[in-house]
Amino acid sequence: MGAVLALLAALTWGTGDYLGGVATKRQPVVTVAASAQIGGLAVVMAAAFLIGGSPAWEDLFYPGLGGAAGAVGLLLLYHGLATGTASVVAPITGVMSAAIPTVWGFINGESVSPTTSLGLFAGLIAIALISQGGDASQERSGLAGPSVLVALASGTSFGLFIVALSVAGDDAGLFPILAARAISVPLLILLAIASAQPVTAELDRLVILGAGIFDAAANALVLVALRDGVIVATVLSSMYPAATILWARLFEGERMRPAQKFGLLLAAAAVILIVVG
Repeated sequence: MGAVLALLAALTWGTGDYLGGVATKRQPVVTVAASAQIGGLAVVMAAAFLIGGSPAWEDLFYPGLGGAAGAVGLLLLYHGLATGTASVVAPITGVMSAAIPTVWGFINGESVSPTTSLGLFAGLIAIALISQGGDASQERSGLAGPSVLVALASGTSFGLFIVALSVAGDDAGLFPILAARAISVPLLILLAIASAQPVTAELDRLVILGAGIFDAAANALVLVALRDGVIVATVLSSMYPAATILWARLFEGERMRPAQKFGLLLAAAAVILIVVG
């Protein structure tokens, strides 16, 4: 069940990222990030109190810290994509965000079968390949060095966010996600106010709201999936770039690079190995 939820999280995360990417083409990055988080917060709050739960202090404290890390990771990612080399930033961020919780799972005694281990390894490679984008000439530019540092920092922040969620107990309901948003939203709002750049188009407001709702749904799915095992849930949910790419291909006719096509096939094989194992 955890694997299915993690795959659904990848689909919803990728969809939210696609909508957020559409909005950032016309609106300021910080404003989009803050507005999306606000929209998601309302959904998470309603769902958390509707579902209920009995969270202990650590179920709220550590995810709260994770929310701050997630906000930093989001801003670093957007900054890296806006100022650096996308073909460097995206794959490194994706692999780092999957690798850190995976290592955490092994440290805490999780064990997987040889078949699942092969699937996890294939999945990490697939994440890197699927995330490839941009221009090959950009990869050789002087921007590659700074882009690597930004990507490492962003991926580490996202990985710590997932680790923080994994600490929450089974009885906490969705309150760990609410705690994370309670920290990330004010941080992003302050940055958005400082930038003094409001969202100017009504259609973009709807797109941003959609991005926030999908992101919130993905967070909830990941939280539940993590309860069945950190390692599998992390790698499968980190395949979200596949959904982003497929939506861009469907709605905007974007071409996929050969590496991305191979990455999608490898991801499918990885999913089969993980589920069968």
